[in-house]
Amino acid sequence: MRGDQHIPSADDVDLRSLVELSPYIRYMSWEGEESLVVRVFGSALCEAAGMDLRGIDLFAYGEYENRQRDIARLKLLPEHPCGVIAFWNITDQNGDPHLLEMMTLPIGPGADGKDRIIGTVMPTLKPEEMPEVWDKTMDMEKHLDFHDALFIDVGHGVP
Repeated sequence: MRGDQHIPSADDVDLRSLVELSPYIRYMSWEGEESLVVRVFGSALCEAAGMDLRGIDLFAYGEYENRQRDIARLKLLPEHPCGVIAFWNITDQNGDPHLLEMMTLPIGPGADGKDRIIGTVMPTLKPEEMPEVWDKTMDMEKHLDFHDALFIDVGHGVP
């Protein structure tokens, strides 16, 4: 989608072309220095969260230990440009832990001038353990626990 650009712009993104991933897609836009608002939240993610997060500002719920690091990591993606796969531990409604993989790629601004982020959220299970449909509800009252991150070269080197 990016053509001769470093990253695709918001005007280049056609979410209909990602139909197979749509249940697991999250598409967000930067609405301020520390405001990242969810614009698209896939059906499997809504089921797992127990709610639709569209319109929610991910960083609006106050300070937590690594909030500034999380904001900085996501804001740097379009500037370098590179993607990131972050691994987070989360707990389901039964108290069972799960490791999630969040793949995140930068999207440049469209006509409105706002940078965006697109990516998927998937449970990291062995193929034989992976259900056809992710059927766990996550405990959204608990903060995600950051585990690790791997940066992705999108064709321009990883800084």
